[in-house]
Formats: sequence, structure tokens, C-alpha cells
Amino acid sequence: MRTANRPLLLALAEERLGRAALEAGDRQTGVPALERALDSLVALGAAAPARRIQAVLERYAGDRPAPA
Repeated sequence: MRTANRPLLLALAEERLGRAALEAGDRQTGVPALERALDSLVALGAAAPARRIQAVLERYAGDRPAPA
């Protein structure tokens, strides 16, 4: 998927992975996946999904600068 040149789809897949991992209690997998998704969405200018992920990360990962 990373080589498919579909950054939005990859970011949304990372979000799903991250959420599923967190629901299963796996912060080591979930938080980094959500961080990758957030970084990608911010770079793509997808503000609404980025804010959604930011809210989840604030619960699990502590402070992180808000997306622009």
C-alpha cells in the first residue's frame, strides 16, 4: 500500500489500524499508526480527519501540536 501512490487511502488505513490497535489495548502499535496518519493528513491538507485523529491521540499519547 505504501508504494501505491495513494496517500489519502494509506492515511485512512493507518487510522483504522491505529484505532483497532488501541481498542485491543496495543498502544505500541496504535499510537505510531495514528501519528503517521495524522502527519500524512496534515500534509495533504485534510483538516477534518486530522482533527479527528488528533482528538484520539490526545487521549492516548498526551500533548502533540494541533494540526493547522
